[in-house]
Amino acid sequence: CVREFRTRKKKAAPNRVVISIGIDQDGKLLGVTSKGKEDAELKGCVQESLKGALFPRSHAGVITVTKTYEDIVVP
Repeated sequence: CVREFRTRKKKAAPNRVVISIGIDQDGKLLGVTSKGKEDAELKGCVQESLKGALFPRSHAGVITVTKTYEDIVVP
């Protein structure tokens, strides 16, 4: 999804893409957000990719997991 987003937006590396997913206490996906300007296609792609995925149950209630995708350029 991130690769498609970068290609569509013509953003070359290094480029940071931050995605957060909300997971309920039963381990089910609640939703997806991206940092910065919301991109509906990126959000939809990630949400569709994770549809039906089971996450660990949480005794803390709803949790948010944030993943940063960033290409590192080594000189």
